[in-house]
Amino acid sequence: MSQVPATFIVGHPRSGTSLLRALLDDHPDLLVLPFESHLFDWVKSDDPVGGLLDRTRLWPTLNRHRPSIPREEVENVFIRTFAKAGDPRERLLALVEGWCELTDGPKNTRWVEKTPRHLYEFETLSRWFPHGTRVLVMRRDPRDVIASSLKKKPSRSIFQMALTGRLAHQAVTDHEQDPRVHVVSYEGMVRDPVRTMERVCRFLEIQYDDVVAKPTVLGTEYSGNSRFRDTMEGVSEAAVGRYLEVLSGPRLERTEALLAPALAGGGYEATSSELGRRHTISKAAIKAILLSGLWRSRAVRSSFGGA
Repeated sequence: MSQVPATFIVGHPRSGTSLLRALLDDHPDLLVLPFESHLFDWVKSDDPVGGLLDRTRLWPTLNRHRPSIPREEVENVFIRTFAKAGDPRERLLALVEGWCELTDGPKNTRWVEKTPRHLYEFETLSRWFPHGTRVLVMRRDPRDVIASSLKKKPSRSIFQMALTGRLAHQAVTDHEQDPRVHVVSYEGMVRDPVRTMERVCRFLEIQYDDVVAKPTVLGTEYSGNSRFRDTMEGVSEAAVGRYLEVLSGPRLERTEALLAPALAGGGYEATSSELGRRHTISKAAIKAILLSGLWRSRAVRSSFGGA
């Protein structure tokens, strides 16, 4: 696996990374991990196999789609592959190798890992995998991202969520001109999945296959993970503009004011033309955090929540 090219799907949580992964899931020239590795949460652990199984949905996902594989076998496979992994990079490769063995996946082919917050780990991942690495970055209307977050936790503040949205936008801006990076529009993907996935396949240097227009998990139908309690068949536009159901009046105005650069950068039109006249203190606070560069630290970002 050490010489096999890697692909990372990243973006702000709730930006559509799961759907993109599901669209790539069944391509014959890809080995797709159908769970988030959350690599940096467990990779330095004295018990990496335990950390992997505790911190990720690897086992629930595998058990749902391959119920004939006992957990003991899963543990034994990863104990064996991790035994020869001496550093974090090798542990990620050991995870890919073990998954390939367990699922009888295609060998010696491009593999795909999706963890949204790895958006901030571009330098590390590109240093680990300098040859052939590709990064797919999801971009979605940040108002819809906030609406989805509020459905899960209504107590979250607009400032906190706007801050993480701005951090994600800055991270995308830092790297979107890199030839190893391809930014995928969520709205474009759900409105025209064929054309969007044709571009993705060209970027990954694989042949387009009709299967990438139909989302699956380990080859079975993917029904989405909407927090609006929808069960979607295939690719659906139902989640576009959902912020209008959740945000209104002062909350929508505050959201757009704090997210103005992210909205403009993604080509999203604001509902208000008065964004520059209010919330000056909050906007200044976000700008100061961005300029400080401290948010690039994993520990500092975790204190913001959602980044």
